[in-house]
Amino acid sequence: MGLVQLGLIHLQETVEDLRLEKVADLIDNGRWNVELIQEAFSPLTAHKILAIPLANQGNVDSIYWFDSTNGIYVCKSGYNFIRSLVAREEASTSSGPLLQAKLWRRLWASPALPRCKEVAWRAVRNFLPMRGELVKRGMQLDPCCPFCETEVETCGHLFLKCPAVERVWFASDLAIRTESFSSVHALMVAVLEEDDVDFIAAVQQLMYVTWEARNSMVFNGRKLDVGDVLRRSSMLKPWDDGIHIPQSLTASRPANWKRPEEGIVKINFDASVKNEIGGLGMVARGTHGAILGAAALYPVSVISPLLGEACGFRWALKLATEFGFRSVCFETDYLQLFEWWKKGSIGLSYLDTIVRECRLFTSAFSYFQFTFVRRSGNLVADFLARNASNFPNSVWVEEVPHDVDHLVINDALASSPALI
Repeated sequence: MGLVQLGLIHLQETVEDLRLEKVADLIDNGRWNVELIQEAFSPLTAHKILAIPLANQGNVDSIYWFDSTNGIYVCKSGYNFIRSLVAREEASTSSGPLLQAKLWRRLWASPALPRCKEVAWRAVRNFLPMRGELVKRGMQLDPCCPFCETEVETCGHLFLKCPAVERVWFASDLAIRTESFSSVHALMVAVLEEDDVDFIAAVQQLMYVTWEARNSMVFNGRKLDVGDVLRRSSMLKPWDDGIHIPQSLTASRPANWKRPEEGIVKINFDASVKNEIGGLGMVARGTHGAILGAAALYPVSVISPLLGEACGFRWALKLATEFGFRSVCFETDYLQLFEWWKKGSIGLSYLDTIVRECRLFTSAFSYFQFTFVRRSGNLVADFLARNASNFPNSVWVEEVPHDVDHLVINDALASSPALI
């Protein structure tokens, strides 16, 4: 496998005396040779290399097509790549990026209220009057985000990167991690590619209510309240265009953790990635909600949240075999990983490599199931992943850290047969 596989890493940075020709020259016994990499590359490049997860099984050298998710070239991919170049050139001279016609149709065909769809459309096209844009046009005002007051307000910042709005996405039932997306355009493409009109509508509703809350802060000085935003979003149903409907009639029941069937061990896992450093968390519970095992791992170097989730899956599978579980059900709140698993890809990407290893692990179980759950059903694993730095490389048998006891109890109570 040539060093070209490393994408943006520049070969010119290698030290000639080291005679590095292949990626394999940088690997020692299945692990990156950290000292060699740090000697041969700049600190930034070395960090990016070390953040690439290695497969335990090894790979055959392959030609990799960089512009597809699975690394395999097809004519359609080449055609779309050329079209994207044209679109980017057009976007640089127009008001904003373009979506494919098929995706635009999905945006307008969702069951969300027209005003919600319009805000989503304007956010993608960068047509909303953000402070950063208004200052560029000559207006005399503070360009900072009214919520966090630290970054310039743009569509990308307000809807994806602002810490206050990140809390809204996290508390919602959409299971979207905004750190995975570089722009509102990228978020909307990912959302519209889902074949779930209710999910698309829910995203548009939350974006609209976020914009509402922003305007309320700017013009009325009202601070953002996560609970109010989520309640308002739940009331924006297609049949309601300004008429208040009691929350009891509109709020959907949260997707809490559910107990596995008799004899099955349910294993929830999660990853939390920021600046290419991640933490992993997993928890295994039995039929009655009793803790059978839990673990946390930190730090883990990964180049993307999706790869972090895949590495977390591989790690959780390995731990499950070490715990001696035979009949298992794994749950993730990361929809992209679940979809990747379902399609059974045989691609050449880093993700495909990790997923193939995960499939090998499943042969160790007499019964195996992999399911998707909303984040509200994965709170224990999520907590362990986000706080993994507090207890790095820890394993608990039949217990969890005291800080997470309340979440375990809530899951057990919510899943009690008497309450379902």
